[in-house]
Formats: sequence, C-alpha cells, structure tokens
Amino acid sequence: MFGAGDIAALAGLWHDLGKYRPSFQRYIRGAHGLEKSHKLAGAALALRMRTGIGDLIALAISGHHGGIPSLCGAGSSLDARRTDAECELAEAVAAGAPADILAQLPPTSWNGRPNVVAPEDVVVLRELLTRFVFSALVDADYRDTAAFYDPASEARRATAAASHHSMAELRDLLDAHLNILAGKAEETPVNRQRSSILASCRAAAEQPPGIFDLTVPTGGGKTLAAMSFALRHAARHGKRRVIVVLPFTAIIEQNARVYAGILGEDQVLEHHGAYDGESERIAAWCRQHGLARAEHTRRHKLVAENWDAPVIVTTSVQFLESLHAHEPGRCRKLHNLADAVVILDEAQSIPAHLLDATLDTLRGLVRAFGVSLVCCTATQPALHARTDAQGRHRPGLGAPVPIIAEPGPLFAALDRVLVTWPDDLGTVLPWGNLAEQLRAEPQALAVVHRRQDAWELARLVGEDCLHLSALMLPDHRHRVLTDIRQRLKDRKTCRVVATQLIEAGVDVDFPVVFRALAGLDSLAQAAGRCNREGRLGPRGGRFTVFVAPSSPPPGILARAAEVTKTMLRAGPLDLADPQLYPRFYARLYDSSATDARGLGELRIQRDFPQIAERYKLIDDGGQIPVVVRWSGLGPATLAAIDRLAAGFADSEAFRLVRRASVQVPRSVATAWLVDHVLRLARNHPIPILSLADWPDRYDTTYGLRIWDEPSLSTEQLIL
Repeated sequence: MFGAGDIAALAGLWHDLGKYRPSFQRYIRGAHGLEKSHKLAGAALALRMRTGIGDLIALAISGHHGGIPSLCGAGSSLDARRTDAECELAEAVAAGAPADILAQLPPTSWNGRPNVVAPEDVVVLRELLTRFVFSALVDADYRDTAAFYDPASEARRATAAASHHSMAELRDLLDAHLNILAGKAEETPVNRQRSSILASCRAAAEQPPGIFDLTVPTGGGKTLAAMSFALRHAARHGKRRVIVVLPFTAIIEQNARVYAGILGEDQVLEHHGAYDGESERIAAWCRQHGLARAEHTRRHKLVAENWDAPVIVTTSVQFLESLHAHEPGRCRKLHNLADAVVILDEAQSIPAHLLDATLDTLRGLVRAFGVSLVCCTATQPALHARTDAQGRHRPGLGAPVPIIAEPGPLFAALDRVLVTWPDDLGTVLPWGNLAEQLRAEPQALAVVHRRQDAWELARLVGEDCLHLSALMLPDHRHRVLTDIRQRLKDRKTCRVVATQLIEAGVDVDFPVVFRALAGLDSLAQAAGRCNREGRLGPRGGRFTVFVAPSSPPPGILARAAEVTKTMLRAGPLDLADPQLYPRFYARLYDSSATDARGLGELRIQRDFPQIAERYKLIDDGGQIPVVVRWSGLGPATLAAIDRLAAGFADSEAFRLVRRASVQVPRSVATAWLVDHVLRLARNHPIPILSLADWPDRYDTTYGLRIWDEPSLSTEQLIL
C-alpha cells in the first residue's frame, strides 16, 4: 500500500509475541491479578536488529495499545523499558514461541518509495513511516478483534466497501452533474470565468502526481472545480481516494452536502466532531434506500475509524493533528492516506507557529506516500522554500504546479468590489458613526474583531440588526444565517454585524460590506461576501475598510494587521492582485516563530508523545465548552443533554451535545459554577446551563451573555 508491506508484515507477526508468556496465558484463561503485558517482547526482538527499520517496528509494536512512545529518554520511553522488554521476550521464547517467527529478519532499509531522499526529508520520512506502519498494525489488530467479538461489524464494513464506486465512476457522476449545471447557467461574466476555471482543473488533472496550487478568487466555483481535478487526477493516476480538508465545520457541512448530493451519501464520509447523523439530509437518504437511520450511524462510525471511503470531507484539526498524534485511535486511519488526492482548502489557515512542522509533514506525504496535494485558496500563502528572517533555510512544500497558469486576469475579471481604504491609519471610526452608516444601507454587513465589538455595534444599529458570533449555539447561528440568506434573496432589509466567523466560507452576498482593518487574508475573505455573484457588475459592490475602536487580539491576528498597515503605508493595496498575498504571508511568517513549539527537535529525538502534545491547531486560550439547554434545539439534542446531566450519556449523546455548546472563558465558567449558574453533569466534568433556571443568560439575538462579565480580557472575546 505504501511500499512497506514487508515491514508492516513483521510488525503484525511480532506484535503479540508476549502472549506466549505463561502469565498472559493464565490471564486469558480467567486468572485475576496477573500482569497482562504482551507488547514489549516483539519490540525487544525488533530492537535487537539494531537498524532504523528495527527501531520503527519496535515503536509501532510497543504503541499498539497505549500509543507510540518516545524512542529514548527517561520515563516510559522504549529505551528506558529495554530491560523489561528483554525479560518479556525471554519468557516468550522459553514458553515455546515458534522458531520461524523468531528467526524473521527485518529489511535493512525501506525498499519501497521514495527512491531518492533529500537530506531535508530524512527525519520526517522516518517519522511518517513509523506512523504508517503503526496505523496499519493498529487497524488490522482492531479489525481482527472486532471480527471475533462482533462479526456483524465486519459485515457492515464489507457492505459499505461493496457500495463504493471507483474514482472513474465518481468522476463520471460529477461530470454529468456539471454538464447539467452548465446547461442551466445564465450567460454572465462570473459563470464564464467559473467555466474557464473548471476547464483548467480538468486539463491539469493529467499532470503527474505532486503538489499543485489552485488560486481562485472567492466565488470562482472552486468547490466543484477542485473536486473535478481530484477525481480526474485520481482516476488517471490510480489514486485510491480524495480527502478534502477544510478549516471550519460550517464549510465542511456545506461542502459535504454538495458532494453527497452529487456522488451519493454512501460515497462521502463527513468526519468531524459536529457531524449530525440526525439531519434531514441523512434521513431522506435512509428513506430512499430503505435503511434504518441507526444502521447508517453504525456504518458511518465504522468507516470513520479508518477512513475506508472514496471521498473524505474533514477538518484541518482532524487531518493535521492525526498526522502528528500518537494514540492508536487517532492514528488508525493514517495508512489510508497513501495514494490519496488531498485538497487542502483555505491553505492559508495553517497556523504560523506550526508552519514548519506542517509543511514538512505534507511534503513527506507527497514525496514518499503517493499523495497528490492541492493547495486551494483565493489568498495563496508563501508555502514554497524560503529563507527566514534569521537566515535559516525553510524547505516548505517546494515549487507547486499551478492549476491556473496565470490567475491575474482571472482575478481582474472577477473583481467585483470597489475598495475604500482608511484615509488615516491613526484615525478610529467610532461605533456610533459606523452604526449610522449601516442604518443608511438597506442591506449591509459589518465584520469586527471581537464578540464584544459585535454586541456593542449591533445594539447601536437597532432592533432589526442581525448578529452572528460564536457566543451563539451552532443551531442558533444556522437559523440566523438561513434568515439572512432569505432576506438577501427577497431583497428585504438585512443589516448584519458579525465576528470573523462569517468569513469562514459562509456563502452570503451583500452589496455593501464594512471590515475592521485586519490581515490581508481576513480582508480578502470579507470582500468575498460582497457582490459575490457579480450581479452588481464589475466593482459594483462597496467594500469599506475602517480602523476600529478596538485592536485585533494579541498574537497572529495582531501581527497580520500590523503587516497590512506596513504595506498600506506605501499606498492603497489591490485585493484583486493574486501576487499581493504571497508577499503578505512572507512578511507575516518572517515576523512569526514558525516552529514555536520546538517540533523540529522533537522529531529528531522521535519523541512521539511530546509531538502530539505540542502539535495543536487550536489553542483554547483558557476556554472550556459549556452545554446550553436551549429550547430551540431539536428534541434528540435536548434528550441527549438530559441523559448527560443524569449521568447516562453514551457516545451518541456526546456527539449530539457538541452542537449545543459554547466556548466560555474558564474564569466565567468557574464563577458560574460557584454561583450555581452551571451544574456539572453527573459522572462527567461537563458544565451545563439550564435556561429553565437561568433564562436571562442566553439572549435570542446575541447568544450567551458573557460580555458584561467582569475581568474578561480582549483575547477571551474573539469570535
């Protein structure tokens, strides 16, 4: 599968060698209180080989239950447990472990791919090969155990696998759908450009596997165009699946709905924490195919364990953190990334402090595991090789193949907004003045830095102002967005104030947009909500950038805003110039620590637990989720909250209540627990707010009321 079948086979052969020990044999026959370890014997045998391949087999074997350990160091590292491992192996040998198993020898090198390893790739490829062998071992072990204890689960897997189409069949389904859309589309400048983008994607799919960039302005139809490239490329080059990686759950649900509607619900695995198997979309599909919804949920859970599906739609957190994890459950799917086409949508969203580690990993997937990577965005970051501000070489991804050879004319043709920049970067626009400008427009959107900003501005605009922030429950936000879209469609009054969450791929189209001065990436995303469909003609939308009374929160958002200000001091910037964004990101990365967590050194040390601990895409900033029992939630979710509160929650209940939670600063949650506003669920440290007891704590316009709580810092009020 990834050129290491002989290595993975040895890991499988040796991983349970310790089960020959007499103490383990007595344990499985019902004796209590006996030590049941069995994973160190095979690890000891692999370590005796004294080769790099032996080391990685040992790491995979020793981690197949608890997680890949570190190779060296104190504590629970493999090196520190070498004596225990040798003792376990000696007991297994003395008990009659088969000689033919013990006599096997691992290869001295990885004889599969890659054929040529660049010096900059040695460390990361060694790590990735360890993870992939570990993944294959864990998946095979789990499935073998499941087949013994629960044969029905393997039958469900087989049924799901039998329903999967080939990449060529999926390509044809998408082509048929796109042909129907083309026949119905109005002859507009935007649709002509979308057709051109699609044609470029289809042509580029013939290129050899590697790294590609798809630079398309917002509203250019990249969701389907990128999938068309991926399926054609997969069919042409024998790739096994397409994985779409998106930064935000809202975009995932939106895109998964589109893909499933075209390719089939059973061809698309939507994998994220907020996946709702109770949705009407799933219910309709189950009715159509005579399948009980519970059966669909069971199949979905099985396929999500190891990503054995033709098309995966998932989050950046799920995809990238799994690639740096060490636990069996998180890593189990990694071997199925081999020979995949990965669409990294909104590629600019890779956090700067994890940039080096992320690019090293992605480069390794392409060079050694048959992955074709598509970096897809309107604001293409500087992900190629570079020299940082300290003069150090950063290999990056290498030079990509552009799917759109010359994106400049495309951006110019799809330039739909007239941008107004601040006359003076030192002059603040008061909220009251901005509120007056919003009230003067029948349809307008204002995007601000913080949740408190959104609350203050929306109150000033008036009662008919709609509000969006992450203080609102996901279902609440969804209802407001549905209302916004309907008002825009019906050309009714629609004034909206939102945090930057509305820039996360939310498909809305306003004639007028105001945006607080921020990084160019954020400004471009906000501009993409203005005249999105081009109905107002070239530059018919009005996009105004203003200096807000508040500053962007500390960290990367503040640095991005400062880079934008520096570039603006040389004169107005053209958001329709695709070459602007690599320059912006190069400056931003030079002002950031792109290996702030020291992951490069941990990789050299092969400290897998610490890599997993430090590679986190989202720093919660001291925030914790609070479950809110809001009457507007669906009956299944309300029942799940009640089960959680009573201490009878199962995995399905936990999945449902994720959609009923709001991130709250720890200081607020602690104060509310002391005041008995929150109650902890029985048997679980999960705080629950019952609005039956505290109705004033959740506002039907603004969401959870925390903006008037004392001692909240600026960074605790983002989004």
